[in-house]
Amino acid sequence: MRTLVVDPGYSSVKWGFLVGRRMEIHKEPTILAEVPSFAQNWDSIDENDDEAFEWQGKRYLVGPPGIGGLRLEITRENLLFIVLPFYLKRLIQSTEKIFILLSLADFDLTEKIRELITEVVPGAEIKFLPQGYGAWLLSGSADAAIFDLGFNTVDVIPFRGGKPEKSLAFSLSRTGLASFLSLVRKDDPHLIARRLEAGDPELSLLLKKHYWPWLLERIRTRPEWPAISSLPFFFAGGGAYFIPGSAGKKFKKPELVNVEGVLAFLKRQAETQSEA
Repeated sequence: MRTLVVDPGYSSVKWGFLVGRRMEIHKEPTILAEVPSFAQNWDSIDENDDEAFEWQGKRYLVGPPGIGGLRLEITRENLLFIVLPFYLKRLIQSTEKIFILLSLADFDLTEKIRELITEVVPGAEIKFLPQGYGAWLLSGSADAAIFDLGFNTVDVIPFRGGKPEKSLAFSLSRTGLASFLSLVRKDDPHLIARRLEAGDPELSLLLKKHYWPWLLERIRTRPEWPAISSLPFFFAGGGAYFIPGSAGKKFKKPELVNVEGVLAFLKRQAETQSEA
């Protein structure tokens, strides 16, 4: 039996599992491709293809199997209600528990997501955690403000005395990397996201120079700002690569830190129980 931790994002899906004391962490591009009806009888994608999933009358490929296919836009609905459940169906083996890390902006959808996942993966035991929680677990700080910087959203979760302050946590939509660059370049955010994923030097330079001041200006308008401004700042998510060192502390692999933090905590917990 193993425990699976999944952190779905608009750019990539981060996931890992714990079996006994062995931990593995992976990152895959967030890809959703539709299998067109005219291709369903091809030898490469036929009715017996284990990598294609049928959902609401259509067939899809998710993750690496979808590379080169008819890729669809990764919207909020596609990410949470197609990509996530079918990633789980592809990844799940003898999983005992599934921990899903969600943006605070999506926590109102947890029960709907749970219902869909249990339909696709019957018997799954699911728990939801906010993105940023794993980063705090690895921060080593009882008091901290965790900034989880994604492609579309930014989540801010403050902790005091080792506990999250839910009343001061918030999510900012359309403030992630692709959102910022689409404003600066006046271009399609999905095309910009692909350029950024490919390591476009022009976009990277823009982010390093201007993203954090732009984001900080918006965060300072929040009513929670006076209460969190004195906390140590920790940056997680892919956007952390473009934050100056003077702003706060960054993790070595910020895009993986949420999965790593949760798995490391579960591993310590299992070791403690086995020693008791």
